[in-house]
Amino acid sequence: MTEPLTYQNVVQRFQSAVPELSDHADAFYEDLPHDAFGTWTLALIKLLQHSSVDGNLLQKVADFLDAMAESPDKEVVNLLEVSVLEILADDEACIGRIEPRLGELARAHLDRVRQGGFPM
Repeated sequence: MTEPLTYQNVVQRFQSAVPELSDHADAFYEDLPHDAFGTWTLALIKLLQHSSVDGNLLQKVADFLDAMAESPDKEVVNLLEVSVLEILADDEACIGRIEPRLGELARAHLDRVRQGGFPM
C-alpha cells in the first residue's frame, strides 16, 4: 500500500484489498466505517465457521489488519480494535486461524483487546 490508511479511505481501501468480503456491506457504509468493518468481520467469522476459507483470503485480511495497525491515523487503529479485533477475539477458533498470520503490531493490539486495555 502506497499511501497510509486514513479513516476517510479505509473502507474503500478494504474493498479493493479484500473484494471477497466487501460484497457483504452496502455502499452507504463508506460513510460508516465501524458498521462496515463490523459487518465484514461477522461475515468472515461466518465463513470461518461454516466453510473452508482459502488461505489466500486469510492472508489478505491479515495483511490489511497489519496495515490498519500501522496507520498513523488513530481513528483507523481504534476501528481495528473496536470493530474487528474485539469481535474476532470473542471467537477463539476464528481468531486462532488469523492470529498466526498477523504481524507484531497487530498482535499487540489483539493482546490489548483481550486484556480490555484498548485503545493503545
